[in-house]
Amino acid sequence: MSNVHRVGLVGEVDRAIRDYLVLTDEGRVAPGWRLVESPVSFRFTSQTLDTWDRDGRVDWLSAELAGVLDERSLSGQRVITAINLLDRAFLTRDPTVRVILYAVAVEVLLSDIANEDGSGKTPALRIAGRVAFLTCIADCASTKAACPYVLGINGERHLWAVAQQFSKIGQWRCSAFLDIARASDMEASFMRPSLFGARNQAVHEGRTSVSDADMRWIRSSSESAVRAFLAWVAETPGRTVSDLDMEMLEGAKRWGTTTPSGAIVDSSPPQDDR
Repeated sequence: MSNVHRVGLVGEVDRAIRDYLVLTDEGRVAPGWRLVESPVSFRFTSQTLDTWDRDGRVDWLSAELAGVLDERSLSGQRVITAINLLDRAFLTRDPTVRVILYAVAVEVLLSDIANEDGSGKTPALRIAGRVAFLTCIADCASTKAACPYVLGINGERHLWAVAQQFSKIGQWRCSAFLDIARASDMEASFMRPSLFGARNQAVHEGRTSVSDADMRWIRSSSESAVRAFLAWVAETPGRTVSDLDMEMLEGAKRWGTTTPSGAIVDSSPPQDDR
């Protein structure tokens, strides 16, 4: 098996020893080992470094990493933790642990600010709405009318109601949202698991049925969410998830909300059905 590591800071690229047994044709058995994740002879090109210097995300992240841990911004702490989780997920050979780490990376990044004291849990559907706002190519609530998914889905009953209403015009599937989280009884209607659906199986059953192809998608989906938030916060340093929610609501107020009939109406947050 091969094991490839991405770029890491000094002290953050783990070294590991891989033990193995050698079986000879004569029937002898001998132990062996080799060092993995050791430094390699590699230099970045000037072109790569110049590209990074022009990247606002790299500039913002560099500033956060350069500061003392206790002085990092809230979003900086979250982004760095999320990146570390993605890195651990990439390295682990256990698919069940990998699924959990990919989901937690998104969860730690986009959970409610108010719940940081551990007194509550952010619903996966709320996190999915934030991911959809950041990643959906439809630009809902950004340059166009908001769809109900980015405006806020409050519980599985509300999600089913939205899906049933919009299915009449064939536009009920927002993949940017539903690939992250959906109602548990919706899973069978999709070709691949949602990020949090796969996470729930891994956490509650201690196993995963995710295929290799789906695992690659889960990795891509979680990394895309982290990159999107990083790009968003780098535009105006100091912003948090609370500011992201405010931006979504302001976008909905400005552009309106799409209705199942295709019309656009003035927007207001949905009522919680729980």
